[in-house]
Amino acid sequence: QPQRDFREVVRELWRTGWEAATEGQSSSIGASGEADVVLECILATGVDVASLPLKHKCLALRAGDSPWTVGRMQQPNLFTRVVPDESVRGSISRSHLTLSWQRGTVRLKKLSANVVLVDGRPIPPQQEMAVSNGGQIGFCGQDNLTTFLVFQV
Repeated sequence: QPQRDFREVVRELWRTGWEAATEGQSSSIGASGEADVVLECILATGVDVASLPLKHKCLALRAGDSPWTVGRMQQPNLFTRVVPDESVRGSISRSHLTLSWQRGTVRLKKLSANVVLVDGRPIPPQQEMAVSNGGQIGFCGQDNLTTFLVFQV
């Protein structure tokens, strides 16, 4: 899937309403639509993500709120929308990973025992790794092999 222009994504999220895309964040995105990082779901097994409104498949994050925890506990509605099968959704930990904004770079730290992929490569537990613009974060199922959910940064 071709990468979308970050500014276009932010404008569309701002125009259609931030509420769904800021779930689990300590503060909401301001009236001017400031977001420093957007995770967009580009693959979800059993869901046509292309047909979902952008605000229902994205997570918009502000640098001032970093670090951000991503998981079922923080974004229950997002994960229910993109992973409707509860048995599969159970592979997403309550606190699956954290993202942080450090000197203009997104960094990911895996918290879950389940496999997390960055650009197709598994991340060791508790290790931090840079995620580039356009990079992909994958969630694997109980078998630790099958990728069922992918977000693009």
